[in-house]
Amino acid sequence: MSTDNKNLWTIVAGHEMSVKLHDKSFIISTVLMLAIIVAGLGFYAWSASRQQTCTIVASDSPSAQVAQAVEPVARADGARMEIDVVRVDDEAAARARLADDDDAAWLHATATGWVLTFGGSSDDQLLSYTSTAVSQTVLAQVAAQAGMSDEQLAAAVSVTDEELDPDSGFNLRNYFVGIVFALLFMVSSMMFGMQIAQSVTTEKQSRVIEILAAAVPAHQLLLGKIVGSTLMALLQMLLYAVIGLIGLSQTDLGIILPGLSGSIVWFLAFFLVGFGALACLWAAAGALAGSQEDLQHTAQPLTWLLMIVYVTGFAVHGTVQTVLSFVPIMSSVLMPVRIAAGTASWWQVLVALTITLAFTPLAIWIGSRIYNRSLLQTHGRVSLRQALGRQPAQPAGRARR
Repeated sequence: MSTDNKNLWTIVAGHEMSVKLHDKSFIISTVLMLAIIVAGLGFYAWSASRQQTCTIVASDSPSAQVAQAVEPVARADGARMEIDVVRVDDEAAARARLADDDDAAWLHATATGWVLTFGGSSDDQLLSYTSTAVSQTVLAQVAAQAGMSDEQLAAAVSVTDEELDPDSGFNLRNYFVGIVFALLFMVSSMMFGMQIAQSVTTEKQSRVIEILAAAVPAHQLLLGKIVGSTLMALLQMLLYAVIGLIGLSQTDLGIILPGLSGSIVWFLAFFLVGFGALACLWAAAGALAGSQEDLQHTAQPLTWLLMIVYVTGFAVHGTVQTVLSFVPIMSSVLMPVRIAAGTASWWQVLVALTITLAFTPLAIWIGSRIYNRSLLQTHGRVSLRQALGRQPAQPAGRARR
């Protein structure tokens, strides 16, 4: 075989990439996903930048002092809230102000404690910040009477946290990181994998594969489809990552980027290896099918596998997450999540990637065996027993020359 014939897979890969770039459904789905990412980040930035103005009515000096402390409490919590403190002479004036402004609230002390009376519906956030301001103000007054300094008071009421087992338990940030990684892996693997399978089935159903197989060896056809589709999937994932990172950097969530950038790079590496292994199995699913209707059955195991990986990506934690992060395919999601959470050592990352790399040849061998033995069987759906049997299945319906 000449050198040119050995590189026929590159032509197939280039053709697969060209088809994707000219496929309207692929372009529309990519643009739609980018629009969703940009819209989500834009909405968050808009919500975070909104300045909320609240009016607190105070009818005496103690109430005014507490009301003045509400805004610093809100700012410390990250809320963009401005408190407009309005002094009135008495209760009647305060109630009159509430009658004119439904968004205002009257802060006053009673025999049973402090009360925040709203002109309209209650604002739970304002109530929470006001409660904190009352506690801080009263504590400061008690501390001053007891001769305590501000530092002593802060030490007396501060609460810090420590973790005896950081790998166990639930973490909201890690939960959302897991959802994002799992969703991206599932959607991209499902979309590109199904396109590989549909392409193989279409060529087989239309019997174009008989012409292609006469010109290009089956293993090179398979390699070209895998390489072309994997590269397009990786480029699409890179595009999503770049747009997402740029968008995050323009919001106050940009402070988490240093902790996420490393996990995103590793996610792309694990995605490349994991999808490379799955791509061959998707091609095998397409070769087993005799029609697009059959493909729904032959591709079902891969669909269920991706659904399991998706749910596992954010539903498990602790020891279970650690163990599953070394399992091929699942490691493509779980190990990057552990990297983002800071619970994965460098050697664990390398071990998980090595295991997935070792699994890839096995997946390729199984997928290529099924693909080669089923590709020219155009009489209907081919069973796994036929495809994996000792003897190659005999071609049916192949054109004689």
